[in-house]
Amino acid sequence: MQNSEPLVPLGVAIIALSFGLIVIPYLRGKSDALTAWNMFLFGGALFIGVGCLEVAYGVFHWPELQWFQPTKQDVHKFMLGTVCFYATLLIAYYLLKWPRKVAALFFPNRPPQPTSALYFFLALFVSLMLLAFFFIDVPIAGALFANISHKAAVFAAVFSFAHWYRNKVNFAALLLFLGIFGYVLLFAMVTFVGRRLLLSVVVSPLICMYWLRWRYRPPKYSLILLGTAVVLAMGAAAFYSTIRHGTVATRDSERSFATIVQRIKESSLDNAVGQISRDWMHYVAQYTTHYSLLTIHLVDSGEAPLDPLNTLAFLATYPIPRILFPAKPAPFGIRIVTDVLRLSAQTNWGCGIVGHGYQEGGIPVIILYAVLIVILIRTVDDALLRQPSNVYLLGILCTSAPHFTSLTRGDTTTMSAEIIESLFFAWGIALLGRVLFGNGPTTKETSSMQNGPPQLGGQVWHVRR
Repeated sequence: MQNSEPLVPLGVAIIALSFGLIVIPYLRGKSDALTAWNMFLFGGALFIGVGCLEVAYGVFHWPELQWFQPTKQDVHKFMLGTVCFYATLLIAYYLLKWPRKVAALFFPNRPPQPTSALYFFLALFVSLMLLAFFFIDVPIAGALFANISHKAAVFAAVFSFAHWYRNKVNFAALLLFLGIFGYVLLFAMVTFVGRRLLLSVVVSPLICMYWLRWRYRPPKYSLILLGTAVVLAMGAAAFYSTIRHGTVATRDSERSFATIVQRIKESSLDNAVGQISRDWMHYVAQYTTHYSLLTIHLVDSGEAPLDPLNTLAFLATYPIPRILFPAKPAPFGIRIVTDVLRLSAQTNWGCGIVGHGYQEGGIPVIILYAVLIVILIRTVDDALLRQPSNVYLLGILCTSAPHFTSLTRGDTTTMSAEIIESLFFAWGIALLGRVLFGNGPTTKETSSMQNGPPQLGGQVWHVRR
């Protein structure tokens, strides 16, 4: 695209910065590997870093949008927003203390472990998944149970895997996990066209393996697990991309377990590899920087409205059903397609953290969102650091993993809502567990986990100071 030359060094810098902040602290024993922070940084490398390279060297395939060429002003505003965002993000994460204090207000104590009540919780999760089908056409209840069932599916995979992984000679526990995991994989593909729910399910065993055991090993061993996690996630996303749109429900057919299984049989790994190799930059970055530049251009020209703090307004009104509040704020990623550009496609664009921030108020909003993202990340990571074997917190991280990764892509409303939903879901089932089965041990009592299991040498590598 025209005027895209300055984006190349910016993209390379974002990629180098992101991977440097992930790999170097981990190898030095200063941080964990599979954290919300690292997932967020990884997403930034993909959607912003590679996204900048995609604008310069890739192909923008939208035939209706071939008229768009970013101006120098568009590019400069995007670069300024990106620099301000990352500068604020790093200052808030590494230097400011109060985001940690705010995050510490959440999950200060360990919820009860589900060991004695495992079957109750698994039955609850499966029931919630089945209720999603029962209420699918019921206003309000349908949307409510759909969202809850997605969280329940991932938590079912986490609880069943952790139960077996703590006692791997328990063959019955292994069969229980495999049965639940297989069903949850199909459930994710049937109930959600997007890839994020499926990715949450696929990576959940690997995230649990890391926090329950692999984090206590030297980094060189954990790198094997991390590489496996990335390959599996990319492979699952690529494979599902070959079948997910072909199974969308229409007037003549419905999206069901049978149609999903049939499409899986018809597809192949070669199709997935071919899809990536044909245009790998688009597959990775998904036009995120294109859409950010287009958003800036449309806002400056007056074609797109300026919606101050639309993400926060959306989150504040999120619990209210739209049928009761038609004027409820909507994601800009949908409105830019239908209302602004009036395209026929039914899709939700990720306009990037800079594009969304610019559309919601400019640089001050981008800075504000960087701080709020740090608080959200700290809420998950700091709690898990205090209680690394807590399956409720592992469930939160697994459920929100693809959403943390996609926060820099957007839509910021959707990704933020999904992460907050996972926090509330964990809090709700933990509260139910306390009522039915009593309290679990406190954080102070579990702090000895920082020493690691004796059979693995008793050292946690990430806390070597």
